[in-house]
Amino acid sequence: MPRRLGMVSRYFTTHQAAVLLGVSAATVVNWITAGHLAAHRTLGGHRRIPGSELFTFAAARGIDIHWDAAPVEEAPVRVLLLDDDADFAELIAGYIRQKHGWTVEVVTSGFEAGVAVARACPDVVVLDLIMPGFDGFAVASAFGADEGLRNVPIVAMSG
Repeated sequence: MPRRLGMVSRYFTTHQAAVLLGVSAATVVNWITAGHLAAHRTLGGHRRIPGSELFTFAAARGIDIHWDAAPVEEAPVRVLLLDDDADFAELIAGYIRQKHGWTVEVVTSGFEAGVAVARACPDVVVLDLIMPGFDGFAVASAFGADEGLRNVPIVAMSG
């Protein structure tokens, strides 16, 4: 059961979702295209399906999850942590890495954040809302306005 609970907070590729649902990857893509299953696209154009969405979708349609199907490879969650206080950011990043084993990239400016998002779309953003010369609210708003980023969860914090 712990494996199942941990998978709810993950993101899945269309192939991984297909394995878990016992259907073809093309079927998963069709469900996404039809708006039945929510997903976002990475900047590389690949679809990512939130585990919570995948499991809600399956439960609503009476689809059994194939937990013992071909193993779903564990890709670490990618976290983008944006905070102007580098020491505090590294403290938080260290905790996330140790507690969850996730990949964390720490950036201290809006420019660095833009470069990091363009390089590889994060699975989660941890954002200091109030920084000198930087508007965290504008970043959150920009994520919400971008179709490829609007489903990326943002954890907001501020000193």
